[in-house]
Amino acid sequence: MPPPAKKQRTGEPRSSSMSPELMERIAQAKARAASRQSEAVPATVLKAKGLNVEIHPLLRPNALMTIDKDYNPVLNPVLPIASAAGKTGPRDNFQFGALNPYLNQEDMKYAVKSRRKEKGLQFNVKGKYIAKAEELRAQLREESEARAHQELLKSQGLVADESVGENLFVPKMPPRVEWWDEPYLKQRSYGFQNETDMLENYIIPYSEDAEDPPITLYIQHPVPMPAPWETEAQPAKLYLTKKELKKLRKNNRTELDRERQDRIRLGLDPTPKPKIKLKNLMNVLTNESIKDPTMIEMQVQSEIEERRLTHLKENQARHAQALETKLEKLAEKNQKELDKGIFSCVVRVDRLVNPQHRFKLNINAKQLKLHGVMLVHDGAHAKLSPSNAALDGDQEKQFSLVIVEGAQKAINHFKKLIMGRIDWQENAVAKRLLQEGETDPIGIEIEDLSHNKCLLIWEGQVKDFHFQRWSSEWFTTDASAIEVLQRFRVENYWRDAKMYDMSNGD
Repeated sequence: MPPPAKKQRTGEPRSSSMSPELMERIAQAKARAASRQSEAVPATVLKAKGLNVEIHPLLRPNALMTIDKDYNPVLNPVLPIASAAGKTGPRDNFQFGALNPYLNQEDMKYAVKSRRKEKGLQFNVKGKYIAKAEELRAQLREESEARAHQELLKSQGLVADESVGENLFVPKMPPRVEWWDEPYLKQRSYGFQNETDMLENYIIPYSEDAEDPPITLYIQHPVPMPAPWETEAQPAKLYLTKKELKKLRKNNRTELDRERQDRIRLGLDPTPKPKIKLKNLMNVLTNESIKDPTMIEMQVQSEIEERRLTHLKENQARHAQALETKLEKLAEKNQKELDKGIFSCVVRVDRLVNPQHRFKLNINAKQLKLHGVMLVHDGAHAKLSPSNAALDGDQEKQFSLVIVEGAQKAINHFKKLIMGRIDWQENAVAKRLLQEGETDPIGIEIEDLSHNKCLLIWEGQVKDFHFQRWSSEWFTTDASAIEVLQRFRVENYWRDAKMYDMSNGD
């Protein structure tokens, strides 16, 4: 006997095991869940069906309906569809969102542009157009004054001529008022005398709460202009060693010889004569040397001498050219130093008796391109006779004067020479006798210069040269020295040196 079949379970509770109240509550809960589900899905929105989407209602052949021409889908999402018979039907309340279920058009009705609010009446403040007119009149007055000023400058020849391009290198005239000061000034000028006059008559008062204050948060950065002395840095000069210079000269000579040979091959230059010497005489002149060897030898000797003289002449020409170039460079350098200013130096020497000292002063002044004069007392010779050895009081007060003018660099070099490098207490003749170990063979007494001094009287800058060249002058009295200096209008130097206290100078 087969077993009895099992009864399948269903979702409904057993009536025997559940009370009627419980069953009623379950039914109410199911009803509420169904109602919530129906509210969540609107009935007007269709589900997407992919390729099986239904045809649009307006495209159906049996749907005779018309749409108002003033219909705006953004403002009114409901289609105003009416049937041909003028009767309303189920399509009258057709939802706009149902046209395309794949496009969300719920926010289109909120995209309406808000209309611009109409402005109310705006009344002009009293005096507004009067102020504008005054400002326009002031601007016209300023333009008229500027034109008049320009015409005045043009009549004086101070305006650049644009036809020849003078405006390209003539700087512009500065404005009467800078643009950053215009908002603060009542008048277009800087004519105030003091701070009080400026505050009362020229400055425009303003407040930070004004509608258009002159001070703003913007900053004007002027375009930086390079200074005229700020030029591009010159590259450092390349110094070569002796070996590198020798190699460079050799390469240059090789290149020149190659070019000369190429010109000879091309026929541009004539073929040079063979350089005949005594050792290659038989190889170059074979037949001719056999016929008359004495004449050939004399001819070769004359050619050798001619080549030697040509070589010496070319060397002298190159030396003269190099010396001329060097002197030109020195003159140009000296002129650049003179352009910076002319300086002068006046030096007083007690006894200028040593010929070596005079030679040093002369040769250095000429080499440094200095102008001036060396006034030497006539009794200041290196060799003195016994009768003149004892000097009187007036002669002891005599001194020598050195005046130089030139560039500052040359003056400094000459001043170091005369104030530091020369030993003024040394006598050349006495030094010679001490070196030879001799006594006085001629009977000449050598002057003692142990108390000799050299003092700087004055130095500074002068306007122009007083002396045209360097020279040496001898004098015996003060009158003759002043007469020499009067020719150059510098006699005051002698008086200053005369009044200078030698005992205080050191």
